[in-house]
Amino acid sequence: MHMRMAIGTILLMLIPLQAQAQVTEVYDNLMSSWDVAALKGGEWVETETLLEYPGTTQPVLKLKTSCVKVDADSVWIESRVADQVTCYQVAKKDRRIVKAWTGNAGEEGRELKVRPAIDAGPTPAPNQEITGKGRASREKLKLGGKEFDCEKVEQEQVMKGSGLEIKTKLTAWYSEGYPFKTFVDPNANPGDGKDPIKWEGDKPSCKGSIVKMVTESNGGKSTTQVCGIGTDAKPGLKLK
Repeated sequence: MHMRMAIGTILLMLIPLQAQAQVTEVYDNLMSSWDVAALKGGEWVETETLLEYPGTTQPVLKLKTSCVKVDADSVWIESRVADQVTCYQVAKKDRRIVKAWTGNAGEEGRELKVRPAIDAGPTPAPNQEITGKGRASREKLKLGGKEFDCEKVEQEQVMKGSGLEIKTKLTAWYSEGYPFKTFVDPNANPGDGKDPIKWEGDKPSCKGSIVKMVTESNGGKSTTQVCGIGTDAKPGLKLK
């Protein structure tokens, strides 16, 4: 289902929130979920994530993702959290990372080792049952000073397995006005066509990428949304 792929993209964007100063290597498929060949130099998006749990609210996490350079073969993408910046040179032809650097903004980047991703083969089906219902509609959202024409996708899921039952409500707003679009392989295997979600009306198309997502489960709530967008990005790291 497209929703799961998009959630994976959001999680991918949050990876740089880990202690970047300790990072020494990256896998070459880290950017493979994005249609990097469609990016234009200078495009950037900032997102904010708020995590709320019963009795506590975590500080807002902000991540700025920028396309700082484009040539015939590669794009250079930077992820910035506070003053920590990681830059990736990504090949257009296969969306694989060629080189990567990390460091403090304005300083010379330390080169990271790029490792080939390991193909683990098909993932065994989990011992769980997912059921639910969903609906899609159109909605305009103004985020980060820009109005997005969105497909709003709402789901209510129940997952049962290992003696547990977890209820989750997911709402995601997809827009083709988001520069870091999810890559869709036209030759990909569509799978068995089974969908555990019963849709009210037509299934969502989930085109573009998510500009806002709200997840509610077990009394907790997470909200990730665009808080800034522009076309004037400049490199944050000095590269050799």
